[in-house]
Amino acid sequence: MIRARLHSIESPDLDLEREEPSNREDFGIPVTALVGADDLPGGDLFEFFVCTPSWIAAKVLGKSHLFAHGYLVVAKYEYVTIRTAIQNLVSHTTGDTWQDVAGKLGRYAVWEFHDYRPLR
Repeated sequence: MIRARLHSIESPDLDLEREEPSNREDFGIPVTALVGADDLPGGDLFEFFVCTPSWIAAKVLGKSHLFAHGYLVVAKYEYVTIRTAIQNLVSHTTGDTWQDVAGKLGRYAVWEFHDYRPLR
């Protein structure tokens, strides 16, 4: 049985541990998690868009819908909450192969190899 392990999380928009968005209750930022098999170095990238309900409400205002695959919705910006949510998801994900594990994580995040087909 393969268990996933979170190696790191980062955002191109801000240093997640040291910075905060200008409004902690109304924000949306991309976050990338590096996740691998528990017993191996390295891993694959899984992308989340971390945002608040008010950020989503503003984006939907005047529209009929919003697709939400890959979103992590939090009440307000707190690094510990974001990291813990992703950590809990990852640490409880297992499978017989890495493909199984990554596929399960891909239900919540956008996996870098989703729909990848090797050249023949």
